[in-house]
Parts: sequence; structure tokens; C-alpha cells
Amino acid sequence: MSERHLRDATNEPAPVREPETVVEAADASERALLVALRRHLAREMDAGKVPAHALASVSAKIREYDREIRALDAREEQEAAKSQGGRAVAVVFDAAAI
Repeated sequence: MSERHLRDATNEPAPVREPETVVEAADASERALLVALRRHLAREMDAGKVPAHALASVSAKIREYDREIRALDAREEQEAAKSQGGRAVAVVFDAAAI
């Protein structure tokens, strides 16, 4: 019997599957590649696979990827706001709302 995948009938698009490998991410998009590289380096660091002499440079590379990802997200958010004819609204975390 074939397996059926069900999803709700809302107007929301189906969730996009994240690439599982760096190669898949490279084929997907610039952002996906940066996220995959950042995740790979972070996992290697957490697993203790990064030699002590390389920790500073790996940490710097992780921060660089993070800045680039945030810049891409901000640019995408601004473009989306422009296409809707409005201004982007900053979302502020309010701990008291929890």
C-alpha cells in the first residue's frame, strides 16, 4: 500500500524541506548554503573536532556566515515590504507577554 502524505487545507504553502547536505544546499540557494556551512562548522566545533589552534578562525567564520545570513534576511524582508507597498514592521520581543 502506498504511503499518503496529508496536509491541512489552508491557504498556507507547504513547508519547504531544508537541504540535508552542503551539496544540496549549494544547489538550493545562497542562503541555504550559508546556513549549511554555519551548521556544519558549529557541529564540528561542538563535537570537539576542531583543533585548538583553529578555534579562533572557525569561530570567526561562523560569525561571518551568520552576518551574511542576517543581511540576506534583512534584504529579503525589505524587498517584501517594498513589493507590498508598505514599510517593514520591526518585531520586538516582549518577555512580559509570555
